[in-house]
Parts: sequence; C-alpha cells; structure tokens
Amino acid sequence: MATKKGRRGQSSLEFLYATLFSLLFLVLAIFIFVESGEDAGVLAAASDAGMVCNAVSIQLSKIASAGEGAEAAVEFPEKLAGNYSVWVSGSNKSLAVAYAGGGVGCRFLAQGVGNGTSDEFYIAEGAVMRNNGTGVVIG
Repeated sequence: MATKKGRRGQSSLEFLYATLFSLLFLVLAIFIFVESGEDAGVLAAASDAGMVCNAVSIQLSKIASAGEGAEAAVEFPEKLAGNYSVWVSGSNKSLAVAYAGGGVGCRFLAQGVGNGTSDEFYIAEGAVMRNNGTGVVIG
C-alpha cells in the first residue's frame, strides 16, 4: 500500500508541472499577440500617412499639368481617421506627412510650388491649389 500513496503524490506533482507549463505557454502566446497588434497599428498609421502624401502629390501634379487657371481643393483620402500635418517644400519638390508615430515623405514633379510668400509651408485639407501660369500656389 505504501507504493500506491507514493504514486498518487507523484501524479499530483506531474499534474502541477503540466498546469504550470500550460499557463506559461498561454502567457507567452498572449504577450506575442498583444505585441503584434501594436505593430499592426503602427504600420496602419504609416500606411495612411503614405496615402495622404501620395494623394496630395497627385493633386499637385494634376493642377501643375492642367495649365494656368486650374484649381482644386486639397483632399485627403476618406478612410483616414488620424491627425496628419502636411509640410510642403517647393524648393526640394517634396512633401512630408507627420503623424503621432512618425512621418512619411514623398516627392512631386511640379515647378514653382509655394503659398504666395514662401516655398516651405504647412497645408490643411480644403486649402485651394491654383495654377497661376508660373507655378502652383496653395492657400
């Protein structure tokens, strides 16, 4: 009978080890899942900022190529839910979109881009792009 009691204690210890191992595995899996969810959010924000940059660049190029008198309002893609600031550098022919987690840049081909007083400035959604014959004025 002594051997039966010893075995029952052994199986309880094995059950305890198996339970602890399972809990450790579960905690590790949850940690990995949470980390990947945070990474997905950061990538989504960067992708959305890239969409804003490309959309503004395309609009700018369309106004520049349409000729004198062409104009349109700056529009950001509808699906975006974040706060973005768009910086234009006419001398470098580049756009920079800043968001909470970083920034994204892109280039445009239009010549003579400015806001009437400077070639480096921020633009907001709804600002009007206008081709004045010598370049594009945004304001």
